[in-house]
Amino acid sequence: MPTPEMPPAFPTPPAPPPPVTTIPTELGGQTLTPGVYSSASTTFGITAGAGPLILDAQSDPYGVFIFLMNSGATGLTVGPGSVVQLTGQAQACNVFWKLNT
Repeated sequence: MPTPEMPPAFPTPPAPPPPVTTIPTELGGQTLTPGVYSSASTTFGITAGAGPLILDAQSDPYGVFIFLMNSGATGLTVGPGSVVQLTGQAQACNVFWKLNT
């Protein structure tokens, strides 16, 4: 039997990574739930006038949003007045933008 000084012989394996969902490059006007997202192109953008990007954690304060961009990406392009709206207990500390190099 494990003790605080001795970990179990067979620790619980980590959960498998979540699947990656490919979405359109334009994020404005979309409502997304926690998950891992990849751009259908090389970058993401929120165009002025396209509407807010709504991140809905669905009442899960630990819901994580990960946006992946490939190495050819220019990053995230945000137009003037664009908004990222957090709802359903979403937290900014759980939103990640990752450039794969």
